[in-house]
Amino acid sequence: MAATIQLGDVSISAVAHQHTVETYGLIFSSAGQRVGFLVDTAYFDALAGYYQDCNLLVVNVVLAERDHPATSRHLSLWHAEQIISQLRPQRTILTHFGMNVLKNKPWEIAEEMSQRLDLDVQAARDGMEVELSM
Repeated sequence: MAATIQLGDVSISAVAHQHTVETYGLIFSSAGQRVGFLVDTAYFDALAGYYQDCNLLVVNVVLAERDHPATSRHLSLWHAEQIISQLRPQRTILTHFGMNVLKNKPWEIAEEMSQRLDLDVQAARDGMEVELSM
């Protein structure tokens, strides 16, 4: 964890990621609820552990292909599925899609992932709103 601050009843933790520029994921915690924003990063072994016990996980998924050269700085759908499978959050929202993910219909990808993992996985869409119980 890079830093944690407290704002009233909400704790906000920043997690250092591995990217070509400085990036941090955020975890908001309050009243037993944890919401994680897993932003641009390369996959690394400790990554999923930072987001344990998140009820809602929002994951930036830029790449459709697991072995794309840009995986040195971005997550692929395969990486996202590995993380979701390990963490098993109550709900996951995939977002920040690259062109190849968009061409492959992220709403269908999320539904298939949801069925494979038996978890609630959704693709973000323009104007999407999410109810939080924090």
